[in-house]
Amino acid sequence: MIVSESKTIPAFSTNSWHCTLMCECQKNIGVASMTNKNETIFKTRKDFKAFVAEDGKEMLEEILGSNIQILSISETSLDNQPDILAVANIHEKIVIECDLKQNIKTLANLLMHTAAHKAKNIVWCINQETPEAMETANMFSRFNQHEVKLYVLKAHIENDETKLKALVKPDPNAYRKPKGKITDTKQKQNEFWQAFSEYITEKNLPAKITPAPQHWQYITIGISGVSIQLTINTSKNNLGCELLIANDKELFKKLESNKEKIEKELGALDWQALEGKKSSRIRTTLDFDITDKDNLEQGFMWFIETSNNFKTIFTPYLKGEKDKNKK
Repeated sequence: MIVSESKTIPAFSTNSWHCTLMCECQKNIGVASMTNKNETIFKTRKDFKAFVAEDGKEMLEEILGSNIQILSISETSLDNQPDILAVANIHEKIVIECDLKQNIKTLANLLMHTAAHKAKNIVWCINQETPEAMETANMFSRFNQHEVKLYVLKAHIENDETKLKALVKPDPNAYRKPKGKITDTKQKQNEFWQAFSEYITEKNLPAKITPAPQHWQYITIGISGVSIQLTINTSKNNLGCELLIANDKELFKKLESNKEKIEKELGALDWQALEGKKSSRIRTTLDFDITDKDNLEQGFMWFIETSNNFKTIFTPYLKGEKDKNKK
């Protein structure tokens, strides 16, 4: 399927590569002139990667529907590593390649990187599309939307602004149609997240979730290996908000050493070291029945307020410990 979706950013960015885009006097140092519609925007992959990882990041987040953290950017364009490796929702790897002219070989490389990093999302950024590669991308997207999602994003100029436009994007309904029969519990979970997503949109809130038949949603907080997880439990009839720490028991212990200060701000919390597992978590719950349609807003507001409080209170401790670890 082909859709068009874009988000604008100011053309006059402070980044040097983007300044050259609008400066006629510097048009020969790596970025193409905009006077001809057939000309491509970027002359080098280095410039293209810088745009996608920096100014284009917010556009990526809007198109993918989740917060994104950049893990690495390759110095050179080699087949053995993706141009950009990122993560969404703390556990969903994203491989990104930046093609000056769309080449089917790049899709083969993306699939190789997907397997190597166990990625869930493929983002193929292009300067200029080609009919053969677009046909292959559309076919891949139609046949494979449950395990790995493919996005083809084109950089273009419109009204003197640089944009990323989605030429290929997964059908949002496909994810809600699993191969197996959906259970009654999963259906209730999906309906709750869908209602929550609509509430966020209606209230113009900054949160981002992806409705799905599952009991959890992740919210990234800009710190590698740490996220906030929202959960719903239909058997115990409660909502949960937790700080999830992946593979860092020492960080959990250091946070726990500040338990009294943290709980003074957030109230009593459930500190779970999860012995024998790589992750650990700190959580709180609210008694709540997600099938009570008349009181859904109460649950939505609890999620929003509690997750915001978690981020506000925990972030200084997390950043402080991370900074200490770097020394």
